[in-house]
Amino acid sequence: MLKFHWIYRDFIKANNICNDESMWVDSIIKIYFKVHWKLLNDIHFTPKGFSSKKEILSKIDQLGKCYYNNLLLELEKAEEFEDKIIELAENILNKFGEVVIDKDIYIIVGLGVSNIYSIEHTGQEITVICLESVKDDISKIRFLLSHECHHWLRQSLMKNNIFESCIGERLTTEGLASLFTAQLYPGFKTSEYCYVPQETVEWVVKNKVEIAEKIVDNLKYNDLSNPLFSRYPHKQINNNMPKRSGYVFGFLKAEEYSKRLGENAVELVGVKWEKMFSASS
Repeated sequence: MLKFHWIYRDFIKANNICNDESMWVDSIIKIYFKVHWKLLNDIHFTPKGFSSKKEILSKIDQLGKCYYNNLLLELEKAEEFEDKIIELAENILNKFGEVVIDKDIYIIVGLGVSNIYSIEHTGQEITVICLESVKDDISKIRFLLSHECHHWLRQSLMKNNIFESCIGERLTTEGLASLFTAQLYPGFKTSEYCYVPQETVEWVVKNKVEIAEKIVDNLKYNDLSNPLFSRYPHKQINNNMPKRSGYVFGFLKAEEYSKRLGENAVELVGVKWEKMFSASS
């Protein structure tokens, strides 16, 4: 069963009761941040690299209301939005047949540093959706949800953590999730399915053979996860490799494998990463 936590509501409340734009940040701090401080610190601020309250407050002050204006306009009818999110998630999960997924989903407004991610909280893995990532097109939340739904189903079939066991698994997991979104909502660019700039896609397409050669001996390990997937990599596989190139490489690999087998991302949800990266594939 999916359980939604609509934390973002107090962000909207803080905005709506503030009539003086010069006091907007203060209103957000008082009505949104302070009310949910421990939760937001545990599931967003600290995991995303904000080490102090001063740093967090400085970031929201830097972004200001203008950063969130389009999102606020999109969320004027919050109840309708929430009903659509619930229905959307249920419809996506139905693509996998009769499955039961127990998941807590926290809908927040964050600091513009992420879109959707899983994290451990109070002893269980939860999903966090950052609404500011969709900005002026709330319909794009369907991309985030479909991507994450595929992760939920895949994790339910795997014994190991699909994000931390090794890069072979991570590439397969992210690639298939992006492919699922592409097959569910065709007609968009690869960059939109992988959440990277178009330049990153072009670079990976041009250099995918070199990437494959550099990672082939490390697929069973997790050492290269940071340079392949992090927004803030502390090391690189290639000096010119764009950030988060692993998402594109995984997508291209999954797409090739799907076409070769004639199976879609739903049918491949439980495929072992070793099969996708075997020499015959």
